[in-house]
Amino acid sequence: MLSNTSRIIIRQALRNVAANRQMSTLNMIKPICLSQNNESFLQFHQSVRCFSDQAAKATKIMDAARDAITDDLKKQLNGVFVFKVSGVNYLLDAHADRPLRVEVVEQLPEKVDVTMITDEDTFVNMATGKTKSTSAFMTGKLKIKGNVGLAMKAEKIFKAIKV
Repeated sequence: MLSNTSRIIIRQALRNVAANRQMSTLNMIKPICLSQNNESFLQFHQSVRCFSDQAAKATKIMDAARDAITDDLKKQLNGVFVFKVSGVNYLLDAHADRPLRVEVVEQLPEKVDVTMITDEDTFVNMATGKTKSTSAFMTGKLKIKGNVGLAMKAEKIFKAIKV
């Protein structure tokens, strides 16, 4: 069983991997897992690799969104979106008064207009046009907190990117 300190270090390592900072973060947690047993580390390593691949897809989509959002689209969106994808928070601040901001955040800003919570597969399907956000919402694969009307504008973001 892992101690609380070990769990915190592992959680931070996962955040680093999710933020696409570095896969070498595994080196930071390897001694903790190895102190438990080799099998623990191997299982954990496989989980992190899988998590990293998923996070890389969502990160790639958000990077494409950053490049695709024009000033005109930003004016249409005019809001602060948080996409919580498999536990990772992606902030998209497309408020008309501020510069565009797209990034992974641990701490959410005070004012968020809409938070869209989903798993990685659903997010990728919405971004690639295989699933409409309205369908994902109606089937329970997408949860929305905040301004639902603004959430529906997220499809404009997905239409603008070419993934």
